[in-house]
Amino acid sequence: MSSLHLTDDVVVKALLPDRPNIFLDVRRRRSYDVATEFEWLAAAVECEQGLCAKTLVFAHSINGIAEIYAWMMTRLGEKAYLNAKKDDPKSRFVSMYHAHVAEPLQHYTLSEFR
Repeated sequence: MSSLHLTDDVVVKALLPDRPNIFLDVRRRRSYDVATEFEWLAAAVECEQGLCAKTLVFAHSINGIAEIYAWMMTRLGEKAYLNAKKDDPKSRFVSMYHAHVAEPLQHYTLSEFR
């Protein structure tokens, strides 16, 4: 957890991966502009849809991750959903996870990575 600069008081909700295709890639951001930093990911989701590699983005604050999520959803529009089902949160290709997300969505998001 030190590579993510997390302190000892952090609670980690995780299962250790037992698959070789799971790895940690830490990158220093080049700018404070969400569009500049995450266009590559939005383009991958837009193009590959359900075949896009599952990707976790870590942020130091809920506001930071909310900003990234809002930008991704705006940038992708209907491409953020499987079959454009905007009324079904489980059809989204993009999700947000933090302590204040409803518990059912937390469980669903975690289950997508098992």
